[in-house]
Amino acid sequence: MAAYSTIDGRQAWRDVGLGALLINGFEDAEGWYRSQVAGSMSFVDFQQQLDDLSPDKELIFYCDCDDDGKAIEQAEKFARQGYTNVRVVEGGRNALEQNRPQQAGAARG
Repeated sequence: MAAYSTIDGRQAWRDVGLGALLINGFEDAEGWYRSQVAGSMSFVDFQQQLDDLSPDKELIFYCDCDDDGKAIEQAEKFARQGYTNVRVVEGGRNALEQNRPQQAGAARG
């Protein structure tokens, strides 16, 4: 089995702020639209960048599956292809939405 690790929503956003790629694990447009999170990229857009990515680039996959199944499938696939910093967001889309950082200067109340 290829190696990937899990990450919570809060850590995922921290890592994205440091340059990690947040990737929706669905390859089809319907899955992307259903589970997209602002700040993430579609799987199609991710695939277009593959030739330019370093094998140690942090790749964070998520989905809106009950068991994170699609994200795990993609993480395993890319770990097998030699990417060494592959993660899955535990709780997927919900964990990301619940832990989204507040915008600087946003009103507090």
